[in-house]
Amino acid sequence: MTNVKVGATRLAHLYHGTSSLVQAAIPTLLDPQTPDLIIWRETFRRSLERRSQLLSRGLARCPGLTLIPAQGAMHAIIEIDVGILAFEHDLEFAMRLAEEENVFIVPGMSMGVPNVARLSFCTPETILVTALCRIECFCRRHLK
Repeated sequence: MTNVKVGATRLAHLYHGTSSLVQAAIPTLLDPQTPDLIIWRETFRRSLERRSQLLSRGLARCPGLTLIPAQGAMHAIIEIDVGILAFEHDLEFAMRLAEEENVFIVPGMSMGVPNVARLSFCTPETILVTALCRIECFCRRHLK
């Protein structure tokens, strides 16, 4: 079980999708007979909850962004106030954030919902802290 967790963690840090290794591990992770499964699930749940709270605190410092908190997801939705920030829409915001700060988000336009974005918090906390600092600086720089 330990080797599966280590391998899955390494892959998750490289690719934000479900790898074949993770897919292969799912039956074992869902089997109630798997040793330490309850402990692993609770540890994982607490880890996601910590990251979600970290995201919430970080985005609260970003002018022009409003967090719609995650409820059981591994990403959050943020509203982008184009009245406060110097962008015409969420796609421009996302593209400039990637270009200027190397932080990638999914613009709501790609999901048919304007002026929102999806932000994953399934990265190590240190990376999430760095990304949040960059997002805050970016938003402050682009106030109208």
